[in-house]
This record gives sequence, structure tokens and C-alpha cells, in this order.
Amino acid sequence: QTTATATGLCAGTYTVTVNDASGCPQVDTVIVEQAPSQIELETSSTPASCDGTCDGTATVTVISGVAPYTYQWDSNAGNQTTATATGLCAGTYTVTVNDANGCPQVDTVIVEQAPSQIELETSSTPASCGACDGTATVTVLSGMPPYTYQWDSNAGNQTTATATGLCAGTYTVTVNDANNCPKTDTVVVEENTSLTILVKATDATCHNSNDGCIEIQTIFPDTHPPFDIQWSTGATDSVICGLAPGDYSVTVTDALGCSGMAQVSVGFESSIMADIAWKVDTCLGDSLVVSFWDTSIPDPPTDAAVGWEWIFSSGDTAYTSVVQLTIPAAPLDVFFVVENAAGCKDTLSQTVIFDGPSCVFSPQDTTVCLGQPLIVSASCSADSTLTYLWTPDSLILSGGNTSSASLNTDMPGTFTVFLVTESDLGCGKTDSVQYTVVDTALASIDTSLISFTQSCDSLYMVCFENENDSLVNQNYVWYFDYPNPGNSVSGFDGGCFSYPGAGHYTIALMPKAACLDTFFMEVEVKDAMQALFGFEVGDCSDTVDVNFNDMSFPGDQILSWNWDFGNGDTSDLQNPKFSVTDSTQVFNVLLEVKFTNGCIQRDSHEVVVRIFTPQSFMDTVVACGPGMEVELNPTGFLGYEYHWTPGQFLSDSTIWNPVATVNDTTTFNVVVDSLDCSVERAVTVVFAEPFQLNLMPDSVVVCETMDTVLVAQTNLADLNYAWFDAYPFTDTLSTDPTMSVEAGAPKTYYVEVTNEYGCPQQDSILVGNYEIALDVPDQLDICKGDSIDFEIEGLQDDYTVVWTAFDPQGYVPDTSMNFELIVTNPQNCFSKSELFVNFVDMEALINVRPALDTIVKGQRVQLTALDNPGFIYDWDNEHFLSADGIPDPIATPDETVTFTLSVEDMETGCRGSNTSTICVISDLCDYPMIFFPTAFTPNGDNVNDVLYVEGFNIDEVFWVVYNRWGEKVFESHAQEEGWDGTFNGEPAEGDVFAYYLRVRCVEGGEFVKKGNVTIIR
Repeated sequence: QTTATATGLCAGTYTVTVNDASGCPQVDTVIVEQAPSQIELETSSTPASCDGTCDGTATVTVISGVAPYTYQWDSNAGNQTTATATGLCAGTYTVTVNDANGCPQVDTVIVEQAPSQIELETSSTPASCGACDGTATVTVLSGMPPYTYQWDSNAGNQTTATATGLCAGTYTVTVNDANNCPKTDTVVVEENTSLTILVKATDATCHNSNDGCIEIQTIFPDTHPPFDIQWSTGATDSVICGLAPGDYSVTVTDALGCSGMAQVSVGFESSIMADIAWKVDTCLGDSLVVSFWDTSIPDPPTDAAVGWEWIFSSGDTAYTSVVQLTIPAAPLDVFFVVENAAGCKDTLSQTVIFDGPSCVFSPQDTTVCLGQPLIVSASCSADSTLTYLWTPDSLILSGGNTSSASLNTDMPGTFTVFLVTESDLGCGKTDSVQYTVVDTALASIDTSLISFTQSCDSLYMVCFENENDSLVNQNYVWYFDYPNPGNSVSGFDGGCFSYPGAGHYTIALMPKAACLDTFFMEVEVKDAMQALFGFEVGDCSDTVDVNFNDMSFPGDQILSWNWDFGNGDTSDLQNPKFSVTDSTQVFNVLLEVKFTNGCIQRDSHEVVVRIFTPQSFMDTVVACGPGMEVELNPTGFLGYEYHWTPGQFLSDSTIWNPVATVNDTTTFNVVVDSLDCSVERAVTVVFAEPFQLNLMPDSVVVCETMDTVLVAQTNLADLNYAWFDAYPFTDTLSTDPTMSVEAGAPKTYYVEVTNEYGCPQQDSILVGNYEIALDVPDQLDICKGDSIDFEIEGLQDDYTVVWTAFDPQGYVPDTSMNFELIVTNPQNCFSKSELFVNFVDMEALINVRPALDTIVKGQRVQLTALDNPGFIYDWDNEHFLSADGIPDPIATPDETVTFTLSVEDMETGCRGSNTSTICVISDLCDYPMIFFPTAFTPNGDNVNDVLYVEGFNIDEVFWVVYNRWGEKVFESHAQEEGWDGTFNGEPAEGDVFAYYLRVRCVEGGEFVKKGNVTIIR
């Protein structure tokens, strides 16, 4: 366009050129932007069904814009073109809306999946121990019935609300309602590891008998025997007897380790508890009449006592329920046995003491002054009326026959009065009471004879010396801290008393008799001289200082200090100190302080000194070359804290054994902490110049024994060499740079070269004589029919084996043969061997030959075979032979016989046999002396062409031949006249013919034979 305003433009960038009147151009660009869409959209959706059905909807509503509108949903929504897309699965969908102006607006709509409305509740019953009998149940609380259930494979894919036969474990169930909406939940089936034990008890007959029993009746579950049974008695059987009444328990454990316990009580069927009562009927001087009777209690009450036995230490016995005895008034032992109606018994042993009335006096053992009135009253307990008699009369002023008597106090001293009481049964008892009468002039204490000093041995302890007569002291009670109660001593003759602290205290001497005066004394208790010290232990490290501080008082009265540190060291300084470096120790420190008054006081404390010595750090380690990693503290302890510096050369500066990598000698400092303990150490890494090692030659491989020289080449001097033939290195073979060795069995030699810092270089070489050592036989004797079978010792799997002409192993030879073997190992060493196979045919060697093969009965003939001293000969039919075990025996058979000779070659082990038949004839005019063949071959080859009668004793002969049709084809009257196989001048066909033969012998005998003869063409 050529106007100042271009119209109808799309959004984009446009260029305009403006020329002025002078033709000068100016170029500029203008950007036309796309006006934003004025369409405003609102979206909504309905969810897809919970069962996965695609039935959700997505709706877009145009709020503002230029109608009409077009809608385009994405491919996931099937490219629908309406405001509402239907049939949607759960997911996110995109819609594009264009208004009439073609302005687009894009929005997305999410279609949710409707949640399942099923609400489930689960429960389970536990599986028994080791069993699969638990159940899992799911209950539908809300949803659309009917419901289907699907348990997982662990529950056997069961399809009911309750899955049964379950082992302990977790199971998953899926429930679908009528809308096919699923809900999944899990159920845990616990395992009840307890066994249920049911027992039955059989009561004992009596409460004290041991005839009760307990039987285990049921163990549930009982699927995993054997069961280990442990009773509280130690028994292990299912039934235990011989039990007394009482409580018992049993624990049963099955093979899976499940256990259960049961408790049971064994009662009793009947019991009786022995008990007796007694009373004194009459007192007869020193004797008593006493009644005893049974008060035993039976259970049940119906099983009353029916039998009694009384045994008394007086020698009396009785067998009734009530017994009356006259016995001495002395303790009596009673043994009582009672038996009830059920036969149960009980026993009782008791000692009966026959005391008279029991009296208590008031006052008891009192002290009064001379002439002071004294009345003593007796309060006595008795079952009857008592009479009283006080003695001696000289001490009784009045009331001698009453319970209260007035006593004589006119004389000083200690007196004893006796009271005899007697009951109306005549039983009496004597008691006594003492009283002391004092003379004031003689019994008063003299305080001037009492002195006291404060003790050095204990804080605030005052020690008293009392020089008054002990009898006088008995009249007073000392109160050391009057008027505070307590702290009193009666009849104090002297001793020490500890006060609670420094101060002034009043001592009161209270008389026991009212006629005596009370005395008071004042005592001052001072702060005691005390040895006291404190100490300060330095921080835990490898060296710890301990400083002691004397705090003894009073300080102005101290003469000297004597310290004992408990380790043999002492000091007389007031405030000493010492250092500990060895190990954590406990010192029992004692301070002894001497004061100006001569008192020596002591104080002691246990002083714990903690020494921290983590381990012995190496002063130096060596880095054998650049970049070599070295450990700084390989023996360190993992439980400490470490801080290494400098840290830039370390793998980790806070671990116990960091790895250092340096190219120069470097010192590393470390602080080691453990709780409140700390030490400092330093480790220097010395950088050692590396060197090179080359072991010559690389390897030594020979095929025969020979010496070779091994050379260790290095690039530095002053190195140390060590040669070894085994690892780990122990025995040194040589310390030279070279070593000569003999190449024998393959062996690895090692050389270790170290510099002045011990940095090692190692190399190794394999030296071996790989000569092949085989054991191949030179010759094998193989019997006819046997295969060649032999072993070559020394042959290994990796050897190459080549035979010429072929591998004889397994071959069955028929003649003697020579073989060549070449074996090569991987080291190219070879071995050459030759093998001769000697074929042994014993049958051919034997070849038994008789001098004659036909003899007349009674004749002898010698048999001959190869004679070899190495053969063993064995003939059969040896009873016809002159000898066995020889090659040439003489045979004298009386009938035709075949001799078999078996021979074994002792050298080769081969065996063989051969036969020889000796025909024995008794008539010369008989077979085989006369012989007629059964076939012949008249084919013109001059071999067996003519049929003859054979024999050497024939005088006359006649024989005739017929064909199968009965035609006579030949007839002869002379032994030398034979049939040439023709009939009527023509060759007869190959066939079977019949013959008749009659022979007269020279001696006059006759031989006749009929048979068949065959022409073979």
C-alpha cells in the first residue's frame, strides 16, 4: 500500500519506506499485534462413574464474546464440537472456542472419577499357634447392594465376606457394589502363640497324704507335636501322681515354640488338724493331776475323730480322747496322734510348762533413803483365789499375808524379799524383788572427783573421769545435756560423750533416791581441731597436675603437716602438688595434722585422676612417592573426636585415621578429644624419593634342568634387596641384586627392594623347568582278540598328543605293530616315545599235531605242541594221556576222542587252546577206514571232479547211484572206477542222488552203507 495508513493487516511486523521531496528515503518497521480475545469462558464437569465407566461430561459456557461460537474438544474427548462433551473418562480435556470474529479462547476441564460410596469395616480372629485357622471378615456399612467379595491369593482368592482357614498375616479384600464401584481394605490376622491347656486334678485322700494326681486332658491346638511338658514339680509326663494337696502349674511347648500354662490345685477328700487342751486339776506338792483332751478339727465335720494315741515324756500312753495323769510339776513333752473316720491322721508335738501364778511388782528394784517408808505391791494373775506370804520376816514390817507389804528401810544396803503365792488347788510359785536403802552421808557423790577433757579423736567429744566409788555412782543418773531429754546414763563410772556441736552444756546428776541432792556441772565444748584439705585435679589429658589445699583449723595452732599420697610418695608441705602421667589412677590421700596441744587429726580423700592416652601415635610415617596415600593413625580408636591440621592434604580432618596425600615432608597436628579429656599429638609424613624396579628376565621357561641368573635392576644406589620363594615373605634366599637359581619344578621367585625409609618395591618371576616326564611302556603284549589298553603317567589335560600311525588306545590288533608318540606341553617342551605292540596268537603257536590221527584200538600215539618253558599246559581227557602239564604226552585212547590243550603264556598272560582228534577204530572194515563222500563238484577244474569210494583195506566193491526218479545213473565194481557226474553221456544236473555201497575187506569183513550224495555245479 502507498498511503500513510495500511489497512486490513494481520498481526505481524511490517516495513515502510518514506521518501521526501529530495528523494531521501527513511525506512521503519511497524508491529501489528493480535488483539486479545474478548471471549470469557466458564467450565464445569460431571464425574465419571467410580467403576471406571466413561460416562462423565465436560461443559464450556461462553460468558462474553461475539456469537455465534464454535467448539472444538481435543482428541482425548473424541474431537467433539458441542459445548458439552459427553462419554468421558476421568481425565483432563482441552476445548477451543472461537467467536464470530474468529477470536479463539482455550480452556481445560477436569473430569473427576466419582468416589466409591462403599464404607467398610473389618475384623479378624487370630490364628492358633502354628496353625492356619484364623478368619478375616469385611462388613459393608454403606453402598449399593448386592456386594461381591474378592480376597487376595494369600487368602486363597475366597469370594465370601469372611475368609477362613487363614494363617497369621495381612490380607487384602476388594468389595464391589451393584454399581461395580470397588473398595479395597486390608485385614491383619494375628497369631495366638498361646496353647490352651486343660487339666484335671484328682484330690489326695488326706490333707497330708501324697496320692493326688493331675492329668493333661487337652492341648489345643495339638497340630505340632512333640510337646515339651514341664511341671512345677520338675516332672515331664502328661500325667503326674504322688502329689500332696497344693497348687501346681504346667507349661507345655510344641515343636513351633508355642506354649501355654495351666494352674491347678490338688485338694483333699478329708482332713483333721490335731490340737489338744489341758488343765491342772490338783496340785499335790511336787506333783500335779493334769487332764488332757482332744480339740482337733475335722474337715468335713462328719469325718469326726475315731482314734487317738497319746505319748508323754513321763512314760505314760493313752488311746482315748480324754486323759488324766499324775505327773511331776515339771515341763512335759506330749506327742499326740489323731485319726478321723476317713482314715486321715495328724500329729502334734508340744511341751507343756506348768507355771504357777504370774506376779508383777511395783515398784520394781527401787532405791530409797534410810528410814524412808517403802510399800511393794504384787499384781498376780491366776485362775483361782491366791494366798500370799512375804519373806524374810526381818524385812517385812506389815502386810506379810497380803498382796502389798511394807518393807524395812532402817539399814543401808541392797535387800531381796520373796513372795510365795498359792492357788486354791494347792499350786504355788515364788517370786522375788530387790530394793536398795542408802545412807545420805555415804551415798552422795563428790563432784570434785569428776573431771573432763575434750577429745582429740572425735569432733565435740568430751571424756569424763569419775573417781567416785562405783556403788556411789549407782545412785545417780547422768544427763549430759540437761534439761534436754535423753542422753542419760545410769551409774556412770566414766567415759566419753559426743556433743552435737560447740557450746556450753549443763550436766545434771539426778539421784535415784529422793533423799539425795541433784548436782549440776557446766562443760564448754569448743570447735574441735580438725584436719581438712581440698584438692583440684587438672583437666583429663595425658599429663594431669593435682594441687592440694590445706584447710585445717585452727590454723594458728598447727605444728606440722604430713601427707601420704597412697602411692609411696609423701610430703610435709602445707599445699603440695604432683603430676600423673601413667594411667588413670585412684589415690587414697591421707593428711595428718599435728596441733600445739598434742592432738593429731587426720583427713583423707579418694582422688581420682583420669589419664587420657588414646594410643601411641607414630612420630613419622613415610610416603613412598608422589600421590601416595598414607594413613596417619591406623591404630586409632573410632570413639574419639579428632581435629587434624593442616586439613587440605587429608581425606577427612575429623576422623581417627585420615589418609594424607603429600608431595613434600609435612607435619600434621591433631587434637584428640573424648568427653572432657583432650591430648595433642603430631605426626610427620616423610616424603621419600621413589625408585624403579625391573626384574630380569621377565620369565624363565626351560625344558630341562639348568641354572639361570635373576637380576633386579633399579635406578638408585644404596638399596636393600631380599629374595624369597614363597609368600608371605619369611625365609630370605639372597640379599644381592642378583640370584642364581636352578630351574626345576615351576616356582615363583620374589624380590623386595627397600630404600632407607623402608619403602618397598616388589616384583616376581616364574622360573620353571617344564620338561615332560612321561611313563610310556616300550612294549605291550596284546593277546588275540584283546584291545590295546594302557595308561601314560604324567600326561596332563593341556598337553598336545600326536600318535604315528594312529592312536592305538582301544585298537584290537591282528598283528604286531610299532607306534610313535610325540607329546607337547603349552610351554612347547616335547617328549618322543616309541611303543611296540606284540600281537600274541596262542592258538597259532600251540598247533597240536598227532603222529597219527587214526589208530586201531590199543595203539599209542604221541601228541606234539610248541614246547616253551614259559607256557603252562593243561590237557583235557588226561586219563588217556601219559602225563598232563607237558607239551608232548603219549595218548592211548580206547575210543575216538578229541584232545583239547589249553595254554597260558606266563610272560604275556595270553591264553589259547587247540584240539586234536584221534580216531580209534576197532574194525578195519568200517568207517572211517571206508569212506564215501557226500558231495563232489564235477566242473572240470580237476579238483573233486570224480566221486570215488575211499579205503585202504578193500578187496571187493559195488556201489550204484540213482536219481530222484529211481533211475540208475551210475554203477561201479572197482575202487578205482569213479563217477564223473554224467548220465547218458551228459552232465547230470546239480541235484541230490541216492547211493548204495557194499564193500568186502581183505580180512573178510563186509561194509554196507546207504545215503545221499550231491552234485554241486
